[in-house]
Amino acid sequence: MNLKREARTRALNVFVASLCFSSCLFGCSGSGNMASVSPTSTTQKAAEPDGPPKTADAAVRRVLDGLRQQNARVVWEFFPPSHRTELEELVHDVAKILDDNTWEATVAVWQKARRVLPPKATAIFGQATDGLIEKDSQPAVSPRSLQRLFDSVGDSELADLKQLRQVDLGMFLEKTGGELLQTLGALPTGGAISSKAFESLAKVEVTLVSTSEDSAIVRMKWPDQEATEHAYVRTNRYWLPKTLVESWSEVVADIRKQAMGWADGLKQQPDSWNARLKAIDQLLDEIAATKSNEDARVTYQRGVQQLAVDWFGVMPTAPTKSLPTPSDLPAKKRKIPDTEEVLPDEK
Repeated sequence: MNLKREARTRALNVFVASLCFSSCLFGCSGSGNMASVSPTSTTQKAAEPDGPPKTADAAVRRVLDGLRQQNARVVWEFFPPSHRTELEELVHDVAKILDDNTWEATVAVWQKARRVLPPKATAIFGQATDGLIEKDSQPAVSPRSLQRLFDSVGDSELADLKQLRQVDLGMFLEKTGGELLQTLGALPTGGAISSKAFESLAKVEVTLVSTSEDSAIVRMKWPDQEATEHAYVRTNRYWLPKTLVESWSEVVADIRKQAMGWADGLKQQPDSWNARLKAIDQLLDEIAATKSNEDARVTYQRGVQQLAVDWFGVMPTAPTKSLPTPSDLPAKKRKIPDTEEVLPDEK
């Protein structure tokens, strides 16, 4: 139990440190006591009217309340300005290494998926019974939600490498991150993420156990979980988990090493990445060519299974049972290039 608790505490701290960076490179309105900030530059001191929270438990509640209302910027404002500067410079440095042609090809595939998949969402993601889509079933992902997801990323700085190289992470999380969280929050119950997932954050109990000028103990009680206590320290007027403060330099250095290695590997050896893009592009063409809901669902499921085998050597956890061959698709067998080694640091 102690090992599980320690692992969970470490995971929570590292999550906060890496979320801002990963949200920008890969892809995610507050409450009354939460600042909604739009500074001209996140590398400068944040223009928070009330300043950072006065107590450690208030800092935790601000993040939980913001995420509950799908405000991704609260994660960014959790950090002191100096920490934001490090993360933003990291993203800029990684973007500068990325190859323009490879990134343009990646964006092109995303934009094709943006056109092809939303109209097929009901067919692909609808609740199926015995291989057939239920006529009155609510899709796990609606066409509107899926379109919003693709639009959020397709219209963001991620779609333009020049903009990504000078992106304001705070503004990115406020606009694109917020839209992504709102899209996830709109998914119906029973989908990939329940619509009640964010609402449940309101049920987290946060208690200030003890505090001094620069240190505090905060107890957190998640629904149906045992309460855990966490040490917080105040750094540059911001309350942060003590373990995060102690490991910050190491965590950021590790993220930088892996991210820069990923970008450099992608630039030096783009063939395997481009092979993946080609396979996805071909699958999208096949999905677009389908004439019925059944064919669209079967084509998507068979394609994803094939990509999983070719890329990772494993089948998806829930393979489709007794899928028929799409009647409206060409009989030609699809060929997918070998993509065993994609990125130097991918595990």
